[in-house]
Amino acid sequence: MIKVMIAEDEYLEREALKSIINATKKGIVICEAGHTAQTLALARHLRPDMLFLNYRMAGGDYVKTVGKIKTMLPSVNLVVTSGYLTKAQEIDLIDSGLVSANLFKPYPNVAVENLLDRYSIPKVTLKKLSKQDTPFYPNHLKSPPVIRALAYIQAHYREPLTLELLSKVTFFSPYYLSRLFKKEVGVTLVSYILHKKLEEAQKLLEHTDQSISEVSNFVGFSDQSYFSKAFKKGVGITPAQYREKKQAQKQALEKIVKIYLP
Repeated sequence: MIKVMIAEDEYLEREALKSIINATKKGIVICEAGHTAQTLALARHLRPDMLFLNYRMAGGDYVKTVGKIKTMLPSVNLVVTSGYLTKAQEIDLIDSGLVSANLFKPYPNVAVENLLDRYSIPKVTLKKLSKQDTPFYPNHLKSPPVIRALAYIQAHYREPLTLELLSKVTFFSPYYLSRLFKKEVGVTLVSYILHKKLEEAQKLLEHTDQSISEVSNFVGFSDQSYFSKAFKKGVGITPAQYREKKQAQKQALEKIVKIYLP
């Protein structure tokens, strides 16, 4: 599930877009910003996967704002929202390489869902599994079977996934797929699937009120006890401790925002 931030100075527009995103169940709106300074502060701290940014955001220069965001978060998928972009402006934005897509108001539900689908496929930077609560992704992918396997895992991580099933999806033998995946991604298929489940569990623990049992079931664990053990081994703390940690961080950030960004 994608972590989404909305930067829009009109309250009703923010609410409309948030409602559409949440309804897709493919993204979680982790924060909203009403002006440029707030956008930069929240983006720096919360590091969203996707940021919907109003082209005419009040309170700052758009070009400078985009530059600052991409400097802080080079891999963020930046979607420009506007009701009146000219064709030339639209082309310039995409050609700049800083913007992933444009979205015109009023927001079409299908267009928003398509954007979430498009950018839910793993990005290309490599990090090994660690106890830090940051995701890792494969780098320099060249083979179609590995790309297909990753896309399938992204869409079906909640379901029982086996090497045999993924071999059928990719049209390669289990032995060949397993060796190729480990070579290109750096970890085994089993490790990657587990990491994906734990990554999504972290988002749910941080951004929803679902119980630990509900989170466990949602990401595909049939045994809550096993989920808790796997979570602690992979993340370094228990699910309950993780939620408490993130809630404390959020409360601290809210205090800072209120003081410095009224």
